[in-house]
This record gives sequence, C-alpha cells and structure tokens, in this order.
Amino acid sequence: GRLVALTAAFSVTPVFAQSGTTPAAVASTAPDLTGDGWRYSLGLGAFVAPKYPGASGNRFQPAPLVGVGYSRLFFGSVPDANVPFGVGAYLYRDSHIRLGVALSYDLVKPRAESEDPHLHGLSDIERTAHATLFASYNANWLSVIGAVSQDIGGQHEGATASLDLLGKYRPTSQLTLTFGPGVTWGSS
Repeated sequence: GRLVALTAAFSVTPVFAQSGTTPAAVASTAPDLTGDGWRYSLGLGAFVAPKYPGASGNRFQPAPLVGVGYSRLFFGSVPDANVPFGVGAYLYRDSHIRLGVALSYDLVKPRAESEDPHLHGLSDIERTAHATLFASYNANWLSVIGAVSQDIGGQHEGATASLDLLGKYRPTSQLTLTFGPGVTWGSS
C-alpha cells in the first residue's frame, strides 16, 4: 500500500528546536533540516491501498504520523522515505536534497489468505522488517521522493522501489496539504 493519498500534517516545533519536520508521505515540508537540534512532527494521513495485492477493491485506513529527530537521526514517521514508522539516519542533507537509510517494520499485515475466496490456497504475506535507502528533492511547492526497500526479516517478501511526485500547499504555517501520483514496483 501507499501512504501518499491526501495527507495533512501539523508540525509541532518546541522553543529549543532548530526546525520542524513533517512525516513520511507529506514530503518533508520543513524548510530546513540541516540544523542539528530537535525536530518533532505530528500528522494525520490516509492510507489507500488494494485490499490485497492484485485486488480490484481498495481499503481506506487513517494513519497517525508521529516523528522525532535529532541531528541526522530520526524515529517514527521517516521524512522523505514513504516509511510510516521506522528509525534511520540522513547520510546527506541540505535545504533541497536528502539521502538516507531507514529500518522499519510492517504495521499493517500485507495480506491474509482468509481476506477473499480468490486467495484460498495462497499463503499469507507476513509482516517483516525492511531496510530502505531513500532520496528526495524538495522545492517550495514540489517534492520528488524515491525509495528502495528490501525485506531483511527473513520472510522472503522481496524488494520494492517507489517514486512519488507530490505538490504541496500550506494554507497556514502549521498545516501542509500534499497530493500527487506515485508508482511502486515490487519483486516476486
């Protein structure tokens, strides 16, 4: 599933923070992540995905997005990586370009055989841990996010690669709305 439908993020920045960040799937609306202070974010997103891989019907699920960062490290919603919950570090970052790595775990079970009669005889797709390498470019109103993830939890769930193009609109300084298309490729 993709966490790039319509999302809204409310950035909470305490007095001692360098800058606020926004969670994954809202494409880092923070103007500057180059400082080494604390960053906090709180947001709400919509998770829209097929009921199971290959299904014609979709499921809708609200998704809380919470993140905490210090210097190059972050925990929770991973900025710029389309990872709803994980831990990671930036390898490079400036005011527009970010490159990093993250470790995450599936919060929602990808597929259960019992979800649909068409799946009988197929095994469940189990939750697993993922290693992700990501890069993003962020302009005032546009973000481009690319990520490659690999199953590292031993569940044989393969790899995925994604590319998202997101437009951003800020009706207030504490509210950012993003929307845009994305594409995902998955291995067997």
